[in-house]
Amino acid sequence: MGIVRHRPLLALLVAALVFTLSNFLGIAPAQAAATAAFDVTCSSVTLQITGAPSGTSYDLLVILPDSTSLYQPPVPTVGGAVTITLTFPSLPEGSYIYADTWQFSPLIMNFASINKRCGYDGIPVPPGFIFAEITCDVTVFQVPNPDFPTSARLRKGQTWFVNPKPVPAQIDTFYKEWTEVFVAGPRTGYIPTACVNPVPRFRR
Repeated sequence: MGIVRHRPLLALLVAALVFTLSNFLGIAPAQAAATAAFDVTCSSVTLQITGAPSGTSYDLLVILPDSTSLYQPPVPTVGGAVTITLTFPSLPEGSYIYADTWQFSPLIMNFASINKRCGYDGIPVPPGFIFAEITCDVTVFQVPNPDFPTSARLRKGQTWFVNPKPVPAQIDTFYKEWTEVFVAGPRTGYIPTACVNPVPRFRR
């Protein structure tokens, strides 16, 4: 499958048209009856859709730890079901993989998604956290305070999941805002917000 960086412009134009017409005509968006299931391994992601309304189709986006994006354009369902698989070079066990799908006709953006460590079931990413690139070599701190470092360090160019809402520093310090970061452990940590560059969640 090809590697892409942005969702096709057509999909976004269709979304804008659907929502504009819905508001103008007073039509509510159709509700989904389908269910989605993801099977994530260290070399593939498989999406299974069942119970889909007639005429619908589904795409599949996969984002790997190095921010590479793989994309399968919408595939129509047959008998209300479809299976889509994207493969990639094998990753180390425990690598985090993000995947999502949109429903088309009717359009439901972000119909289903998953963040998962491949190879085994680890601690899930906290709800609401977003994909982000780390822009500094930085120590992870227990709280938004440089007096409480941990042994964990993040490297420039890595991607992790972070809380999109920064918090103020606990003390007067050079870094006024701090960002909560998920480092694949039972507790989150904090790094200066200046070292965080959020990655757009949908990069078709």
